[in-house]
Amino acid sequence: MEATPSFRRVPGSEDLLLQHTPHAASVSAAIKAATVRFVAKAPEEVGRDVVAHVVSQGGDPGNSMLVLSQSTMQFGKYRVQTLQWLLTNDMGYAVSLVTSHQREQEGDSSMANKDALISYACAFPDVASAVRDQRAQDVARLRSSQPSQEDLRLVAFGVHKDLAWRDLRACHWRAASVCVRGHRRSCLVHLQLKVLLPEAWKQSLPKEQHEWIARALFIRNRIGKLELTSDLRLWWFPPQPRLIHNQPPASPGPFCHPLFLWMPCRMWAFKLTCTQPECLGHKLTGVGLYKTVRRVLSIDGWYDVATEYLECHRCKKKVAGWSSHVLNQLDPAHRSHFPAILTYGVLRLMRERTLGNSATQLYNTLCEQHSEAWMQRSLQYLAEFEPFLA
Repeated sequence: MEATPSFRRVPGSEDLLLQHTPHAASVSAAIKAATVRFVAKAPEEVGRDVVAHVVSQGGDPGNSMLVLSQSTMQFGKYRVQTLQWLLTNDMGYAVSLVTSHQREQEGDSSMANKDALISYACAFPDVASAVRDQRAQDVARLRSSQPSQEDLRLVAFGVHKDLAWRDLRACHWRAASVCVRGHRRSCLVHLQLKVLLPEAWKQSLPKEQHEWIARALFIRNRIGKLELTSDLRLWWFPPQPRLIHNQPPASPGPFCHPLFLWMPCRMWAFKLTCTQPECLGHKLTGVGLYKTVRRVLSIDGWYDVATEYLECHRCKKKVAGWSSHVLNQLDPAHRSHFPAILTYGVLRLMRERTLGNSATQLYNTLCEQHSEAWMQRSLQYLAEFEPFLA
């Protein structure tokens, strides 16, 4: 096993050939087209892998040059390739990287002084612990900058400083309410706004629905995974407003509307079957919640409808719990529970097709009832704020 790469040279000269090989071009194109996200390994993990590889090939792990030659790239267009492979197949890219890194080191005249500071400060366990905490906070801050991941930020103070806000809210809510005081109160308010909802539901549900639905339907299990409560029912209603408020209401409770949860397979253990001819009645099984929550029109307002996802393991076809393939397999008693088949409540108003009972009349009636209900909710909401306006 050799540590020296196979140098390519310009024909008729001793100069190194900087142009990449066709193999290097194909490797770079394949990495660029890859759809799986690459996660760089820690230096310690890379070192262990390299030593194990050298030993497996019969090499000497004590030979530092041999170990370096088999180290793998963790960045750039040739990641996962060894340093020996890089110098063999694209010397120009390697020279560019080395030149750039040397320029960075030479441009920072305080580099040696910073290295001395690291050696001295980290010799003390307390300082080393503080540095580890800071690095953990930096990593968490980077992760929390992603969409819908804000609660991954660390608490960073008190006895729960090493916990993310998400974990603190799920497992240590009572302790958090004790340790958060004074200027940290804003952190608690920020924490309360983070709700336990599937990400897809957050996109399809109105924001005023998030908090109460999360509290009513979802919990975290022992390993922190989000799951649906076992105490299921069809209709879920938002909490009723308090009769007396000691502080301004934090959420628009009067404007929240009910949720209808339709899960015939999980709730009643129906043996539903696939309707595809090639499946011959193969059983449908639940595979989680349907990603989209539908908004349905009622007589004087709206309600949301959520359902389960069912899958046939033979043909891999998935259907929503409210699809006709599922509803047609239910008996009339259970099917009648489903309220949103073209909104029966609204269509009942058009049963009598007498003079004047037209679609326009129906539209005007719905507008009037929706407007009246909205005015009542607005009046209730403003009345709750009135004592605090003085």
